Amino acid sequence: MYTDINDAIMVSLYKAAFIVLIIRNDVFGLAFSPVWSKIRVLNHGLEPYATALFAKSGTKKKKPKGNNITENKLAYRNYDIMETLEAGISLKGTEVKSIRDGKMNIRDGYCKVTKTGQCTLHNVHIGKHSQSGAYFQHEERRIRSLLIHKAEARKFAMRTETPGITLVPLKAYFSDQNKVKFLIGLARGKNVRDKRQDIKDREEKRDIGRMMKNFRV
Repeated sequence: MYTDINDAIMVSLYKAAFIVLIIRNDVFGLAFSPVWSKIRVLNHGLEPYATALFAKSGTKKKKPKGNNITENKLAYRNYDIMETLEAGISLKGTEVKSIRDGKMNIRDGYCKVTKTGQCTLHNVHIGKHSQSGAYFQHEERRIRSLLIHKAEARKFAMRTETPGITLVPLKAYFSDQNKVKFLIGLARGKNVRDKRQDIKDREEKRDIGRMMKNFRV
């Protein structure tokens, strides 16, 4: 690679000098600035080392998070979901900020629908915003209005009159317009036998997946 021993010695010296030039640039001054040393390096055919040492430093960009805020996995375990519907929600400013901070829990939530077409969300916990004063804070488990069409609300109201049928929040997420949306589901409670059957089906599906993975060519 090098014509004689002197070139090899020069390469070793330049490798060691790179670190000194970067760390003590303010001591050596303009004559030993990174720009000057980069020109000398390119003349001696050390482009790979120059690229690594003179590259711009900085933190890696964080991967964009998904639109999902939270999911009610307990509802899928305890209920059979018969029908779903997307609904908007009326929130205060501190509630939106707390939701962006991940301070919402819909596990114990449920919905109520009146025959007049009003739908409300109950028992959903949204923590208080840490940087807002007491005057602007919200109640953590207050009743919040869901925004759905009256025709859909009346239909759900009639179906929830059946014993064992309820309306639960399944998932909260941000829409494409960056608004908080809820996926609510018309649910029927499972008995112990149904839960055991679901566990059995899930385990069988997992075993089949493992077998297919092991015997895949």
